[in-house]
Amino acid sequence: MPALWPAVAALVVVATIGAGIAMHFEAASATVTAGFAGALGVIAGVSLRARLRRASRGMLFSVGAALGAASILLRAAPWLAGSVNTVSIGGWTLVVGEIAMVLAILGIGVMMSALGGTDAATAGLAPVKRAGVRVVAVLISLVPLVPFALASVRDLGPLVVMLIAVIVMAARALRSRFVVVVCMVGLAWALVVALAAVPVARNRLLDTIDGGYQLDIARLALGHGGFVWAGGIGSNGFAESIPVAASDYLLAYTAGAIGLLPALAILSLTFFALRRLARRLVGADDPGAIAGLGAISALAIQLAWAGGGSFGAAPLTGLAPPVLAVAGSSWLAWGLALGVVIATPRRSRPTGAAEYASADRVGRAVASGITALAIVTVTAMLVVGSTHLFAPDPRGTRTGYATLLERGRVLSADGAVMAETDADGHRRWPLGGEGVEIVGALFPGMNQYGIEQAASAWLVCGDRSPQTLLRGILGPRCRPADVVTTIDAGLQHVVAQALAPYPGASAVVVDGASLDLLAGMSVTERPDPELLATGVLAADEFAPTVAGSPLRAAVREDVVVPGSLFKVPVLAAAAHLGVTTAPEADEKSFAGVTNAWGGACADTTAQAAIAASCNTVTAAIMLQVGPRRISSALTELFGMDAVAPAPSYGTTGLVGADLTTEQLARTAIGLESVRMTLPDLAAVFAHALGLDAEAVGPGMLASVCQADGREDAIPRQPAPVGSPLSPAASAVVREGMANAVAFGSARSIRDAPGLAGHDVLAKTGTPDRVVDGIRVLDSLAVVVIDDIVIVVRIAGTADRAASPALAPAAVIAAEAGEIAVQTGGSITTESVCLGE
Repeated sequence: MPALWPAVAALVVVATIGAGIAMHFEAASATVTAGFAGALGVIAGVSLRARLRRASRGMLFSVGAALGAASILLRAAPWLAGSVNTVSIGGWTLVVGEIAMVLAILGIGVMMSALGGTDAATAGLAPVKRAGVRVVAVLISLVPLVPFALASVRDLGPLVVMLIAVIVMAARALRSRFVVVVCMVGLAWALVVALAAVPVARNRLLDTIDGGYQLDIARLALGHGGFVWAGGIGSNGFAESIPVAASDYLLAYTAGAIGLLPALAILSLTFFALRRLARRLVGADDPGAIAGLGAISALAIQLAWAGGGSFGAAPLTGLAPPVLAVAGSSWLAWGLALGVVIATPRRSRPTGAAEYASADRVGRAVASGITALAIVTVTAMLVVGSTHLFAPDPRGTRTGYATLLERGRVLSADGAVMAETDADGHRRWPLGGEGVEIVGALFPGMNQYGIEQAASAWLVCGDRSPQTLLRGILGPRCRPADVVTTIDAGLQHVVAQALAPYPGASAVVVDGASLDLLAGMSVTERPDPELLATGVLAADEFAPTVAGSPLRAAVREDVVVPGSLFKVPVLAAAAHLGVTTAPEADEKSFAGVTNAWGGACADTTAQAAIAASCNTVTAAIMLQVGPRRISSALTELFGMDAVAPAPSYGTTGLVGADLTTEQLARTAIGLESVRMTLPDLAAVFAHALGLDAEAVGPGMLASVCQADGREDAIPRQPAPVGSPLSPAASAVVREGMANAVAFGSARSIRDAPGLAGHDVLAKTGTPDRVVDGIRVLDSLAVVVIDDIVIVVRIAGTADRAASPALAPAAVIAAEAGEIAVQTGGSITTESVCLGE
């Protein structure tokens, strides 16, 4: 038989490690209290075993019944007090679940030891009567299971652990492995039935398959930890944020904090100790042997289930891993069980011990079962942990979870730092209010937005350089990387300065050839984002999702598009369908539509309608095409009214509407139902002009900087605005917008400084909104310079109309034109990974 001290030493090592981890969660005094509770439990277990050794068979049954009754009272006490699993005694809160479970196991085991000793045949009863007595006694011994069965509607874990322990003890008392086989088959069948009938069992299984809040974070903790070493306790933000890291998910926390292999080594060491203790009980004919074997079985099952559950390899039991979890109630309970086991001598019968040990098939089967369980559990956790480590779960990297991790920098296309993390782990935004709207303020407790969200997967885990992967063999493989955006910091500053005099203004600058966002911001009084990151300001008052939040991304909100701008996609679609003139619209009024100046248009071409914002000609062309054809063309060519999952570039009010001739004519020149975001409006104009032939869709991300200095382009799926327009249709739009600058509605931009020598196109509009029953006039302008599209919006108020948006648009266009010249006509992202 194996010696006792290696098992005890292993348990002491594991408990010490558990105490060290527990001190990270609790005060040192709590850990010391738990240690005293564990020592008290061991002493009580040793004393109990000594009492059992001297007790008669009747006394054994009485002691077992008393332990069972105590377990029933403990389990029922929280219900009587209106709690679930705790009672308060003298100001101390006691978690009674594990204590009651261990008392029930020991009580049932002691009662069974009174039934199944080797001298059972000398009881002096006939075989039939002896069998009847055993049946009655077994039924009595199972009474402690009743409250746990009733509690199983909330959690099946304790009941299943107890049932397995009872099966082992019953088989050990009757010296029959056949009982184990039959009962385990019955238990498996009962679990299948429970999955169908008990909601908590079904929900636990679905959580394992689909994931849940706690399990998602635990998996992220594994994926962002390390194989051999993960940085130490407190180093993994995900591990620190697991809601029940100190109990249910303790092994997931341990693996995420110190590494997968060290955590599995601790688990293996515990299994080693339990197997060695089980082997010591093989053949022991001591009253504590049956109860001890049941307790060891329960320990092993709970350890395996808690480990697999915390990794997501099995439905969670709701029970912490024994010995490792340092909690006063847990150590008191399992200290009591281990005290009984440790104090039970091996092969205590002086004669026939070898023969009895050979006959103890159940004891040997339990020892072998623990070995098999250890191999299966550790292997499963190794596979699951390695899977998450080598391919971290992407869930959570775009939510508030990722605020808990180290993050890379956000860099502009011209090399400026737009966001970084300081030495204290706080996120900083060097551009302040000029960049935070697009970049996104990031702080714990709030979901990400902007570039911080779009690039989160790379900022958190984007470094895939060879040296990083090599270092990942020893430490975390998931390392943050810097992300290069398409934003030009210099241009962003110009936009901020140009919009500053105009309250309620917003603007975007888009590279028409690639549809990349080059700049974008709105004028609002924003709080210092660093005050949010450090917790000085309450996040729930400034989160972008809060109505009226100053951090909201106004440039990404739907706005009313005026008919003057809506004319461009409408007339482009009509030209694509072959309709470019409306000879009948030579009067100042047509189908109830009039021109803003009250007179007739200079001519009836689409080009003139764009140049002078001619409502009558636009309405007449619209009626020629017809509502169905124009609606289908706007969806096909510009993605308007597109149905998900296709990207939508705004609404028109045409789909499914039964419009009269007058309503259709008015829709052609824009109604309040025409809405889209500023970037979408820029993309629509770029597409109408035929600039985006090679574009893959709007975006803000360009590349990822690897540790070896190389720049990896961020893949983007092709997502064009719509089907290509015919060259003739694009030519109509280009000519009309050029005429708007030459002599039409945008002619004030002709003499703007800095635009000489550039190809400049423009279109303006003044939509009206109704706010609380009051008509409010906004101002929008679209300026295209050297294939760069600029959209500026200035919101009006109930007291006054907005200032013309063309003035700040011209200032922005001058800077964009200079950048375009320097980069060869279209702004491209330069490599900044090496500081070039």
